[in-house]
Amino acid sequence: MVYVSPPELITPNNEEADVPKVIRMPSPDVVPERTKRRGFLEEMFLLYRAAGSPALREIEEWIRQNDELKGTASAETIRRILHGHVPRADTPSRRSRWRSTPGRT
Repeated sequence: MVYVSPPELITPNNEEADVPKVIRMPSPDVVPERTKRRGFLEEMFLLYRAAGSPALREIEEWIRQNDELKGTASAETIRRILHGHVPRADTPSRRSRWRSTPGRT
């Protein structure tokens, strides 16, 4: 069997376009109902869908360019959050841990 991409997914160079994978809300087995973590995740999905479900790299770039935000988030961090792996608020970022290492500025 040969797979043929739909015409709208072919670039001018006859290569398949990068099509973002659909991110679905994790099941209650992954993030239990009626928990703070689930509530946070549901709010994140509302915002994600209201924004038109943009590509994770697009979100990462927007965060990086927005000077009003105090931190950053990589596409991988955003993916993990949307899959239910919410980082703890009291865990410092790698960058802040690196900067606090003696001899580092």
